[in-house]
Amino acid sequence: PLGALLGLRALLVVTAALAVVGMVPLIGVGLTPALPRTETRPIAVVTTPRPARRTSLWPLFVFTAIYVLIMSGEVVKLAYLPLYMNNQLHFTPLLRGAIIGFQPLVEVVLMPLAAMIAARRGVAPVLFVGGAAAVGAHLCYAFSSQITALIVLLIVGQVLMSCGIASFWVLGVTVAQDYEADQFT
Repeated sequence: PLGALLGLRALLVVTAALAVVGMVPLIGVGLTPALPRTETRPIAVVTTPRPARRTSLWPLFVFTAIYVLIMSGEVVKLAYLPLYMNNQLHFTPLLRGAIIGFQPLVEVVLMPLAAMIAARRGVAPVLFVGGAAAVGAHLCYAFSSQITALIVLLIVGQVLMSCGIASFWVLGVTVAQDYEADQFT
């Protein structure tokens, strides 16, 4: 309904704004690097039971909220960018498919890189860069207008969106694994 009311270009700008809103919870999050985990095994058997540790689900809820806002733009892009490229830009089906299909290839390359950076620099900076890349991607989609700059902007947009998805997907797996590991230690 919003796309029909405002137009496809305005809809892409709104998705960029939603991605910015998704980054608000990251303001003030510590930028300390992640500490390496070390496994220690006790030499003697401990006979007293460990007290139950309460872990907060708050970080997981915040991550989920940020992820939903950032990824809502991906859903809009997958639904409306092909229409935009067909109806307003008059791209051939081959070019539309190549632009849309380019993103998953870049994501596969960027996922291990996002994981390595998160291990060295911490989760928050990678989330922030991923969110900023998603905002940039939607702005590239929305403001592409001339044919030469258009293809470049659409490809740059796809690379930026790949950065956003790679960082959030890899870090989502990391957050889930850390939460599960904390439950059993």
